[in-house]
Amino acid sequence: MVFAALDYYYAGRPVPPEAAPPEVGSRTFRYVVRRLFASFALPWGVLRYQRYMARPDGNYRLFGATRPGLSWLTIARHWPDIRRSLDAGRPTPLGLVTARGLNPLDLGRNHVVLAYDYALTDDNVVIRVYDPNTGPADDVQLVLSPAAPGRATSITHNIDIGHSIRGFFPVSYRPCNPPPTA
Repeated sequence: MVFAALDYYYAGRPVPPEAAPPEVGSRTFRYVVRRLFASFALPWGVLRYQRYMARPDGNYRLFGATRPGLSWLTIARHWPDIRRSLDAGRPTPLGLVTARGLNPLDLGRNHVVLAYDYALTDDNVVIRVYDPNTGPADDVQLVLSPAAPGRATSITHNIDIGHSIRGFFPVSYRPCNPPPTA
């Protein structure tokens, strides 16, 4: 859904209002399903989710070396890229990691949202996002402190997913022409 919304944004067209989900098999239905699968960036995106699900939140030691945890990857590796993209005026799809462990059946607990703005407050980063589960609300956000990326970092949010968010990363996006509206 995030990729479809972004497609309409880049096409300069409003997202068509739908009173109900598109009819199964319709052109719009096929488009939405295709864009939903594109947001998982098969196969590499799914593998990234799986690797991140398996990581501890904080940095850890393995074979005598310190390895980055999910908090460090989110704050030190991914946040600077997300910030640059937003500063350039480019909304950025974010893959939200909520699941923990190696069970591939838990992959569906992860989620994709669209970051479109941010603010730096006293000690926090506040990222404003569009979430298709939450609907057209301007107050949906992720909040985290970048102060200690090597330790597990709490990410508070009001996204309608029913899970805590452990970390996130930018999802590769390529635009696609949305179907014409009737």
